[in-house]
Amino acid sequence: MPKYELPTRNNRPLYPLKSGPSIPSGAGLRYFRRNKGMGDYISVPLLTLSASDVVEITFKAPDSAINSNQFLYDGGISDAGLLLNSSGRINVRSGWVDSIYIDGVSSGEINPIFPTDGKLHAIKVFTSAGAEGFTITNLCSDSTGNNNYSGVIFDFKITRAEKAIHLYPISDNATTIRDIAGGKDGTIIGGSAGDWGLFQEHPTLWKGQGLTVPPWDSVSQELIKA
Repeated sequence: MPKYELPTRNNRPLYPLKSGPSIPSGAGLRYFRRNKGMGDYISVPLLTLSASDVVEITFKAPDSAINSNQFLYDGGISDAGLLLNSSGRINVRSGWVDSIYIDGVSSGEINPIFPTDGKLHAIKVFTSAGAEGFTITNLCSDSTGNNNYSGVIFDFKITRAEKAIHLYPISDNATTIRDIAGGKDGTIIGGSAGDWGLFQEHPTLWKGQGLTVPPWDSVSQELIKA
């Protein structure tokens, strides 16, 4: 067999190009957790608020009206709590809220109407002077573990003086939910491994990758950005 001759240019051999750098396997990927709303929630160590704090959470809005109250987070009757009520409005425990913004917009109400479009929305609460010493202990339920939220929450954050003091991305794919800002890690109560799902980010949505059905609606369920 004749020897293969490399092509040349200016009397120099042209070697085959090596492949470029590979795209990192985790690029644009993250885990989300589907809270089933059947006794499952996230317990966190006591998170204490101060006046002028900012409490943020991103959640998947219901696709339609809900039949019962669903808490996104709570600390108890005399503490900080925020829920979606069956009348279609956001309700808060009294005495700790100055204003509420949904996707950066305030309606001027403490109990604004929440979206029912099934998309991802961000709720930002600015605390009042009365919030001093109020606490949060559970995500996706009230302080007793009941009135559970059904859906997806992530990026729960408390900011004080423009610095994050607690931040829960909720992308752990584990029973421990990390607080990457304050170190007060939480724990999933009543969950299962299939509640976690891997998603690929696209410009307008996150697309599921081989999700478990149920609790997810389909193996490639999409989480639409608002």
